[in-house]
Amino acid sequence: MTEGQKRSNWQRPIAGPQRPGASKKVAVYGSSPQLAYKRRSDAQPVTFTCIKCGKVKTEYRYPGFQPKYCSDTCYTQAAEERNEKRVAQQCEKAAPRARRKWNCDRH
Repeated sequence: MTEGQKRSNWQRPIAGPQRPGASKKVAVYGSSPQLAYKRRSDAQPVTFTCIKCGKVKTEYRYPGFQPKYCSDTCYTQAAEERNEKRVAQQCEKAAPRARRKWNCDRH
């Protein structure tokens, strides 16, 4: 893997804010691989509270999951905190030899 290259190509799904009145066509498949029917899905106003900064925000979004973060900045900060917590837990479990290898003394 070269420097600057991502480990995987996974990215957060684009389900972000939409403009009022936006709609999209959704293809629905049944148990067979053939198209069962199509329907139109409209963006609706959704009000939520960011779990990182506590800001209350209203956005037009398509039906689906309730947003957790108000911006990409809050999402990135929360991901960094989760990773730091996970690494700290791994360092606590690690044997002394592995601690030197992982450089756990800086946590």
